[in-house]
Order: sequence, then structure tokens, then C-alpha cells
Amino acid sequence: MFWRPGFHMLDDFLLGYKVDWPVNIVITEEALRRYAEIFCYLVQVRFAVLSLTEVWRFLKELTQLISRSGHSRPDILKELNSVMKVRHQVYHFLSTLQQYHHCNLSDISWRRFQHSLKHQVKDMRDIEYVHLCYVTDALHICFLSNETKPVATIIKSMLQQALEFRSCFKSLNDLSESTVNQLNLHSLINFSQVDAIKTRFESNIKDLYILHSKSSKYEELGLSRFWGYLNYNEYHSLKITKDVGCFYF
Repeated sequence: MFWRPGFHMLDDFLLGYKVDWPVNIVITEEALRRYAEIFCYLVQVRFAVLSLTEVWRFLKELTQLISRSGHSRPDILKELNSVMKVRHQVYHFLSTLQQYHHCNLSDISWRRFQHSLKHQVKDMRDIEYVHLCYVTDALHICFLSNETKPVATIIKSMLQQALEFRSCFKSLNDLSESTVNQLNLHSLINFSQVDAIKTRFESNIKDLYILHSKSSKYEELGLSRFWGYLNYNEYHSLKITKDVGCFYF
């Protein structure tokens, strides 16, 4: 039986913090709500990455067992390689997303906040304002602002695909040589589901490319910067252009 995942299992996770006076003048209920939203999103990204890491361990062990069992026929290895390629594509996207968040949340946005505290603050109201700007920046970096909702929708879909990719495997904990000998590869891996995830993932990449093409190329934070991380060697843009011809905007 294949495991069916979903982010609903994280619904009970909530960042909470009791703020006493006078700190609550700065860290308001609205700020805490935004922190909770960011926290929940980053947990989802991390959970998706861990799911794909678990899959990598399974595929590595399965490949070793198949090799030792003498079933390493070219057709079997070709099927396994196709699954590994999809896993690598999705993992590359998620690891790049994590890197983007880490660099921009802990570096650019944080340094901007520190600079504002040093040069713009004269009283508590100023502290409240620059802190709210910092949290607003963080929401934008995580694609949780009103302006980035179309990006968030696509990313949420891709995070879900990472969890669903984990469900393409009957078991990640019960592998042995006898298991590999008794069962064929299709009883361990749902290849049709892998193909469906690959199709949806590549469609989402194209959707991101379209949004990027229509967005400002000069914004310091946001989709343009993330796409630069993701497409650093022009792989995605060249592949999309090759697949569908030219985009005209």
C-alpha cells in the first residue's frame, strides 16, 4: 500500500509566544501572526526536503540490492535512473529554495533591519515601524505577501509534489535481498505516479518562468532573485524555450 501524504498533518504546528509589556509595543499580535505564517511555511519546505532525502536513501539501497541480487538488467537500471532523475529535479528546486530563504532572510533582510535600527530609530514607535518592515520583507521573501500570491500557489503545488513523490514507494523501511528477488520493480515503485509528478513539476517550472518574465528584473528580493538562483546556468530557461519555442510577452 502506497503512503498518501499531505501538509494537513502540520496543521497542529503553531508558533506561539507570550509577549509582555513593553515588548508587545514592538512585537504586536499582527507581527506574531506573520511570524507564525512564515514559520509554518518554512517547516513545510523543510518537511518536503526531508521526504526527498528519505527517498534518496531508499533508491540508493534498492540500487545496491538489485546489483547484488543479479537483477541489474539495463531495462531495470534505466527505469531506476528515470526515477532518480525526477527526484533530483525536485530536490534541486527545494534545496535552491532553501538556500534562497536562508541567504535572504538571515543576510539581506536582517542586515537591512539592523541598519534601520541604527540609523532610523528615535523612539519606540520607530522601532515598531522598522520591525514591521522587517517582518513584511520576510513575508515577501517567503512569497507570502499579497503581491507574491501567484508564486506561492505554484510553490505550494511543488512542495506537495515532493510529498507525493515519497508516496510513490511502497515501503522505505522494509528492503532486503529476498524482497527484491520476490517482487518486481513495479510492485515497489509507482512509475505512473512518478511520471505524473514529473509532468506537473515541469509545468510548474514553466509557470514560474512566465511569472518571472513578467516581473521586475530589478527587485532586490522576490521571484527575480530566486529565479536567478534556480536558473544560474540558464538550464530551465533554455529548456523551456527549446520545448515550446519562443515566449512573447
